[in-house]
Amino acid sequence: MLELEDYISKYRCNSVVEKACFDISEEFDNIKALYYTVGKNKVFAFFGVPKTEMPVDGYPAVVLVHGGDGCAYFEWVKKWTDKGFVAIAPDFNGNCAVDLSNRRVNNPLGGPKGYGSFTQMEREHPWTFFSVLSIINAVDVLTLQTSVNKEQISICGLSWGGVLSLIALSVEKRFKVASIIYSSGNILDTEFFINSFNSAGLNEKDKELYLKVFDPQAYVEKVGIPVLFIAGADDVAFTMQSRKKTTNKMDCEKHFSYRQKLPHGHSAGWSCREAIDFVACKLQNLTYPTLKVDIKENKIIVDYPNGCSNVQLVYTKDCFNTTLGQWNSVELLEKCTMIPTDCKYFFISVFSKDGSIYSSDVFCV
Repeated sequence: MLELEDYISKYRCNSVVEKACFDISEEFDNIKALYYTVGKNKVFAFFGVPKTEMPVDGYPAVVLVHGGDGCAYFEWVKKWTDKGFVAIAPDFNGNCAVDLSNRRVNNPLGGPKGYGSFTQMEREHPWTFFSVLSIINAVDVLTLQTSVNKEQISICGLSWGGVLSLIALSVEKRFKVASIIYSSGNILDTEFFINSFNSAGLNEKDKELYLKVFDPQAYVEKVGIPVLFIAGADDVAFTMQSRKKTTNKMDCEKHFSYRQKLPHGHSAGWSCREAIDFVACKLQNLTYPTLKVDIKENKIIVDYPNGCSNVQLVYTKDCFNTTLGQWNSVELLEKCTMIPTDCKYFFISVFSKDGSIYSSDVFCV
C-alpha cells in the first residue's frame, strides 16, 4: 500500500467549492454549508466568518476536526467565529447535513466511511489517509478566501479528530499552531483500543502495520509547531501514559492543560476555553503561561504564574500500563511540597481566575 505522502501526492488536486442547501437560524447567519472537492469526492462542511471588523491582513483561521460518532458542527464553528476566527468544520464520515434534524445523511460522494476503522488498512483509499487529505484540502478552501490571513491558519482536533490532526501536522506545513483535545498516539497501548482492535479480528501483523502507517506516533517527530494538549487523567480511551509516550517523541513547543477529570464528548471538549485561547495567543506571538516543575530529593518545587485561584497536584500510585490507573488530587498551598507516599507519576494544574487551566507535563518520580 502507499505511504501517506505518496497517497497525498497521487490523489491531491485543487479544491472546488460549491454551496450546499441548509437552513440555519438567524443566530448562526454568519455560517454557511458547502461542499469542497477532495479528489473525485465532495466533502460536506460548515464554514463561518466572524461578524467583527476584518483585520488589515485578514482573520486568523482554523480547521475543526470532529471525533468519532461526530459530524460537521456549525455550533463548533460559532465558538471560533465569536472569537474572531474564520472556521471550517468538515464531515469526516461520508455524511452531510440537510436540516437540523438530519445531520448525518449519507453523502454518496463523501468518501470512505467507517470512522477510525481498524479494518481498512489495505484499501486503496484507507479512511485515515483520505481524512488527512480532506484536512489538507480544507486548508486550501481557507486560503481561497480573501478574508483569511494565510499566515495564521491553525487546527483543532477532538478525540479521534485529534489523532487525524497529529498525523496531518506532519505533512501540512501551513498550520502555525494546534490544539489537541483528549487525543494522543500510541493508542494500542490502552485497554480501550486493544479491545477494539481484537474485536475486529486483527492479529499482531495487523498491529505492526497499524502502528507503522496509521498511528500518530509514527508521524509526530515531524511536527514543528506549538501544540497544546487538553485532557483529563480519567480518560479511558486516550490515557496519560499513551500521551506521555507520544509527546516524548515530539521535538516542538508543547503545552498542556490537564485536569483530574474531563467528560469525553464534543460539547465538553470544545467548551475547554484553552483550545481557542492558546491558538490566539500563539498567532499573536504572545507568551503562553507555563509552569516550571523541579524534583529535589523527596520534594516537588513548582513555579507558576500569579493570579491563580487554585493549584493542584494530581498523582497516581499505579505504574503506567494498559489500564487507566487511579489518579488523586491534593490542593497545593505552597510552591514546595512533599511527594505523596508511593507516588509514581504526577502533574501540576493551575486554575486561573478566568477559568483557564494550565498544567505541567506528566513527571515520573
